[in-house]
Amino acid sequence: MKNQTISIFAGLVATSTLAFAAFPAQAFSLNPANDGTFTAKAGDMVDFTFLESHGMFRSDFGIYNAGTMALVDTLFSEKAPGYDPGSNDPKNDWEGTCGKTVTTCTVWYKFAQDGNYKFGLTAPKGKTEFTQHTGNFADAATAPMPGIISWADSYKFDTTGPTALSKGKPSKFKTIYTSGYDFFVAINDSNKVDGDIQDFIVGAKVKPVPEPAALGGLGLVAGAMTFLRRRKNNKAS
Repeated sequence: MKNQTISIFAGLVATSTLAFAAFPAQAFSLNPANDGTFTAKAGDMVDFTFLESHGMFRSDFGIYNAGTMALVDTLFSEKAPGYDPGSNDPKNDWEGTCGKTVTTCTVWYKFAQDGNYKFGLTAPKGKTEFTQHTGNFADAATAPMPGIISWADSYKFDTTGPTALSKGKPSKFKTIYTSGYDFFVAINDSNKVDGDIQDFIVGAKVKPVPEPAALGGLGLVAGAMTFLRRRKNNKAS
């Protein structure tokens, strides 16, 4: 009888495993139209991480409705003045780092409804720049303006500010390695003087959401465990 019980339990676990194998987790899809739009389903969860910023103005980075361009939620907000103390243009292109310019650097975000979205960077007076391009961009010098969503494993950009460059200061390149993320976002702010896609850089990692069939498999496992516990208790009594 003991062997029969184990066989029943093994069968339920096997059924559960098949459910997981046959129904993969939901995919968080980026719009393939190369327009900086991404598609999310209700319940999709994404782990957003602020990597660094290089903008003179204090900015907010958020998710926007791709149809109306209305703000859905703000993910990260810079503290005034919008860059680390002492990090002015000639020194490091208004660099903002985690813990100094942005205090909460990682945010789990759950989408409330299906839809098409864009990322946006809002500067003072409500001016917002949006992601407009999607692709495998690894170099800020070749990425199209004003904002990108990229799957590249790294992102290279010049940390010498545009004002310093205009005064003859040499370029100083930096590479951020992004292979630990499913995609990253790099975006310019609305200041037209410094056209560089490094004013805000965010990495994103998708949290898989099980399909209903897979959740059903979990229910089978839980049911099997309950069955074994009850059987054991009945024998003891």
